[in-house]
Amino acid sequence: RARPVTREYDQYGQEVRAGVGPGGGSPTYLIAFNDHVIRAAAAYWVDGKTLHYVTLQHEEKQAALDTVDRSLSVQLNRERQVPFQLPAQ
Repeated sequence: RARPVTREYDQYGQEVRAGVGPGGGSPTYLIAFNDHVIRAAAAYWVDGKTLHYVTLQHEEKQAALDTVDRSLSVQLNRERQVPFQLPAQ
């Protein structure tokens, strides 16, 4: 039996999921970098070989995609049940 689904997206194109993150708003993404730094982001997107992300302080940042520790980033977000996906290398 088909069930209708409504999805809501924020201004950065990230899905807003009820009950995820503080206050049930947009999820917080954890992005791990190869230099062992982990950044929290309210949103992220990839343009070419550049990762763009918005910090929790609403600052837009960017980093080369090859500086991201992909496996750790996926693991950290999966453990918190936050969808996180980067394009194939």
